[in-house]
Amino acid sequence: MNIVHLAVNPLAGVPIKLANMINEHTEHTARVISVNGAYGLRTFDHDLLFDKSEKTIAQVNDLLTQADVIHVHNFFKDIQAKLKPVNLKRHLKRSRVCTQFHQVAELTSDELNIPIAEIARIVGTRILAIANQQALTYPTATVVPIVIPLQDEKHCMLPRKESEDDGIIRIVYAPSVTRLRGTPPLYQKYFDKGYGETRAILERIQATFGDRVKCNIIRGKPHRDCLHIKQRADIAIDEVKTGSYHTSTLETLSQGVVTIVNPERGVKNIVQRLTGSNTVPWQVANLDNLFSVLSALIEDATILRAQQQASRLWMEQYWNDEQWAPWFVKNVYSKL
Repeated sequence: MNIVHLAVNPLAGVPIKLANMINEHTEHTARVISVNGAYGLRTFDHDLLFDKSEKTIAQVNDLLTQADVIHVHNFFKDIQAKLKPVNLKRHLKRSRVCTQFHQVAELTSDELNIPIAEIARIVGTRILAIANQQALTYPTATVVPIVIPLQDEKHCMLPRKESEDDGIIRIVYAPSVTRLRGTPPLYQKYFDKGYGETRAILERIQATFGDRVKCNIIRGKPHRDCLHIKQRADIAIDEVKTGSYHTSTLETLSQGVVTIVNPERGVKNIVQRLTGSNTVPWQVANLDNLFSVLSALIEDATILRAQQQASRLWMEQYWNDEQWAPWFVKNVYSKL
């Protein structure tokens, strides 16, 4: 089976991770055609970037002609416009197609200017939604995981944390959104991840604990550099405001880093149903108690080390890409 992913943006590396998983752990072949490989300075791994050169156009047409499955990420109309002069509609008629949304249905409804109840009919393909807030909002969607390459060296847990040698607890925070100026109110509800409040709390932590901690706010760095920094951390804050987790949550958990996030109850239930686990691997906090949660972890090295080990072990047991690969083929691609 030949699978081709189509995306405008890198989407935090989700499409390329999914394609790499299929290539590594199944007999099938997956490729990713995308338009952008970065959000500004935040570059991500990619496969084939569409640059409108004759060579690239020919490559895209060849891949789509051979595709058994076309996996669309987000909006077909945006991808279609960006891939011109490729006749995407012609290729879609010959392949099985699914559409994976990386945002909640409320935003998709706004961008398509249709009621939420009409999304499935208008899209006209099987809909996939990640096991997060998205899955709560698309009633007919197949719930799928964000896959993480657990054995990739960038996603592994280091044998020993630097803090075990120098006693300095390292806290990392890599906000994806730091400015909301010009963002419509509807989108602010999901894009406002509490950057200002979280930064202020980290400043309080640094002032309170002094040389015992090192708080690192990562901004504008390539994804590979972010993973390198996070892998050496003890604690990672994803975000604790929107009620969601993100790809970065799973990345730091796989690295054996205690990861703080605040998913709503429905998200927790979805993750547990998908994995069969009666637990979740993250540390829960909100803006009101984040300072106290961080303080407790800094003060008790025994609990901190135990939670680091538990984070990695949970990922190995319940979120293993070797297991997700055949699951994805069986539950998604083979049923299109």
